[in-house]
Amino acid sequence: MEKIREELLQKLTGQVFSVMKQVHHNISAHDTSLSPPQAQLLITIARSSNNGLSVKELAESINVTPGAITQFADALIKKGLVERESDINDRRIVRMKLTTSGRSQFETLTKEFLAAATQAFDILSNDEITLLITMLNKVNSRSETKEKEL
Repeated sequence: MEKIREELLQKLTGQVFSVMKQVHHNISAHDTSLSPPQAQLLITIARSSNNGLSVKELAESINVTPGAITQFADALIKKGLVERESDINDRRIVRMKLTTSGRSQFETLTKEFLAAATQAFDILSNDEITLLITMLNKVNSRSETKEKEL
């Protein structure tokens, strides 16, 4: 890889991480009492169908082990945000679903994330944000295509 491109990619990834850190910091200031993995699990469950997700599906979705999912889910269950429910078609499968409190927490997280992202990206025009989305979509679709090939 040519040296200039390597330097540019290092700067790009550094900037992406910096922006996400800034957004995360602004959300953390609101003290949601959830760790980042717990918040990610809550959001993933919230975006699933009403049937919830199995431990295996959650692990694949956020790229962690089923054991980690169980640990994060246990913490969310203790907080009353998630519940376990047997699958109606296969009793061996346990699905994770949001409780009413979990749905409310998800809505709060969504609002806080949008507020933090708005603050982080307020320097960009709508056209610049659209261009950034287009470029990131291009990178993501290539990555998704490569994953399917494996």
